Amino acid sequence: MINIKQKDIDRFWGHVDKEKSTIFYNGTRCWEWIAFCNQYGYGRIGMGQMLYLAHRVSYEIKFGKIQNSIHILHHCDNPPCVNPDHLFAGTQQNNIDDMMQKGRNGYGGVRGESHGMSKLSDAQVAEIRRRYGFGGVGGESSLALAKEFGVTKNNILYIVKYKTRT
Repeated sequence: MINIKQKDIDRFWGHVDKEKSTIFYNGTRCWEWIAFCNQYGYGRIGMGQMLYLAHRVSYEIKFGKIQNSIHILHHCDNPPCVNPDHLFAGTQQNNIDDMMQKGRNGYGGVRGESHGMSKLSDAQVAEIRRRYGFGGVGGESSLALAKEFGVTKNNILYIVKYKTRT
């Protein structure tokens, strides 16, 4: 359980972008954590002497104390999302079941635009590959495509080399 004070709540919401995410769940936009995130993309915030996962703090702000051993899961599968309407409480088994149901177990998992972290549609990926051309010869540069599609040059190179569907 987290001891959240009003000053912590005010600081918390100062680290949330409610308008720019392109990821939606059930018709509502993800609210993304824009401060420190761990290696898995989950937001982290320090309060007192402790460091907490931002989505757990968001859940607790809206719904109250979280029981020990309860996980806070994402309907939207977007790790930086702290929109409390995208979160739900569950056990570790619920988390595993959710992962398996959504194909995130590493065996034929969700790919392309169906993935919660995807920034491009499948059609945009096809367009990038078409416009880049074979080996970049006669096509548009990876830098120009990256600027146009709002991703990095390395993302473009991974896409055209079929290493990702982003």
